Amino acid sequence: MKPTLFLLVSLFVAGCSSLPEEITEPPKYMSAPIPTYPIGSRRGGEEGKVVLRVKVLANGGISDISIKTSSGFPQLDVTALESLKSAKFVPAKTTSGNFVDSWVIVPITFKLGDSR
Repeated sequence: MKPTLFLLVSLFVAGCSSLPEEITEPPKYMSAPIPTYPIGSRRGGEEGKVVLRVKVLANGGISDISIKTSSGFPQLDVTALESLKSAKFVPAKTTSGNFVDSWVIVPITFKLGDSR
């Protein structure tokens, strides 16, 4: 079986309660890393979706990443977390055009596929 990996590139704004302005443009990936399927997980037939909660800073960097929903497999969860640390974002923008900190939800799906 050939491993395949799906990284849902769409991001969902999770909210930013400290801002008086409305976010009109959510954060977008500038570079989205593709996690390497862990060998142990592949051998063990582990599949699942990890949902991460990510704080994207006004400068496009990341200040916090946490697991919102586990895949049920620690190796997949850690791989998803580690891979996202190198992601780069275009930050969220407000109605006045200012870049602001915001939270986004990033789902990463690990799925083993056949080699056909």
